[in-house]
Amino acid sequence: MVRFTLDAKKKGVEISDRLYGMFFEDINQSADGGLNAEMVINNSFEFEYFTYDDYSAESAVETRKNPIYYWDIYGAGPKKVMRSKGSMNENNPTWLLLNVGGIYHLENPGYYTNGSYDMYGMPVTCGETYHFSMWVKRLGFKGVAKVFIKGAHGRHTTIGTVQIPEGTEGDWIKVSTSVKAEKDTMGRLCITLEGNGKIGLDYISLLPATVWGDPDKYRNGKLSPRIVEALRDCHPAFLRFPGGCVVEGDVSFDYQYKWRNTVGPLEKRKQTANLWRYMQSYGIGFYEYFALCEDLGMAPLPVLHCGLLCQIRMGEQRKTGYQRIVPGTQKFKEEVIDNVADLIYFAKGDVASLDANEAYWAKIRADMGHPAPFDLNTSGSATRTGGMSTSTTSPPAFSACGNICIREG
Repeated sequence: MVRFTLDAKKKGVEISDRLYGMFFEDINQSADGGLNAEMVINNSFEFEYFTYDDYSAESAVETRKNPIYYWDIYGAGPKKVMRSKGSMNENNPTWLLLNVGGIYHLENPGYYTNGSYDMYGMPVTCGETYHFSMWVKRLGFKGVAKVFIKGAHGRHTTIGTVQIPEGTEGDWIKVSTSVKAEKDTMGRLCITLEGNGKIGLDYISLLPATVWGDPDKYRNGKLSPRIVEALRDCHPAFLRFPGGCVVEGDVSFDYQYKWRNTVGPLEKRKQTANLWRYMQSYGIGFYEYFALCEDLGMAPLPVLHCGLLCQIRMGEQRKTGYQRIVPGTQKFKEEVIDNVADLIYFAKGDVASLDANEAYWAKIRADMGHPAPFDLNTSGSATRTGGMSTSTTSPPAFSACGNICIREG
């Protein structure tokens, strides 16, 4: 038998108060469908995916668009997926055009499904209120929209009615209503348009009334209390976000995690394909991560790409060679070095700064609900990368970061 004698009064080795933390990545729907309280999947008709081969990691991969994936859309009159022309903004180019001849139905199964059209993947709680909203393009439609959640055996909420604004101006207007759940169940969102004429639809949302945090602080993205409380109960000292491989991206540099596209109004955030084989809505972006860290007393540890695509997928599995943005080029400055600088301005900048770029990013943060700076002291670059490609991309970015920190004191 071995005996140990512990002296509680004797001080041992110094241990960092940042030793234990959490690493959060949008994988297996941990953000969309998890931390993100949004219940509508592919809510902006921007769905695209990577064509990974389940049987050969060496096969070529591309991205393919499927704007109405997960949606079941049927009714009297033609429908058409529109791209760019007449869209809400350049980051949200795809929208749905319906020519309603009496009645049209749209159904969305939510996140907890296997992709089948007849699935019920929206958990609803008896007595809870759910807030519905969508953006409509005035193209001559006259009528109403009725909204409810149904299950396998009928409707399980009250019916919300939206009077659609009339007109032919072609402008986008946000409309909303609420429904109340009448039982605990799994369901799917149902939208019924009753009337006649053309109408455009985009950015359709369904959110529970019960969400995390101060609504004035979380003006845009909403967090699920269930997931936040699970994170809180782990008592992490820091939170690393937004992940590992999702930061690096795959196929092209368009699919690297670009934090600038994740802040501001939800309908203006640029959704992209996730290399974990689904779409990132960015309903939870860098602002929401910073706010969550502040709420739970965690030090934020944001990770930024270093201009190098996933080495395992691009370089090792498909043998395409490592793909990187070459240091010293204008693109490297804009996409890597300025990316770090802008993040510091966004998190810690002053809206009254004489530096126009600092004031710009600080104002975005303030407009989102946080006039005061966030407590950002640490950041990271890349993830599990190595070799000459990484050694020549990460240092320039973070030397710039150091210069900004020194200049700002």
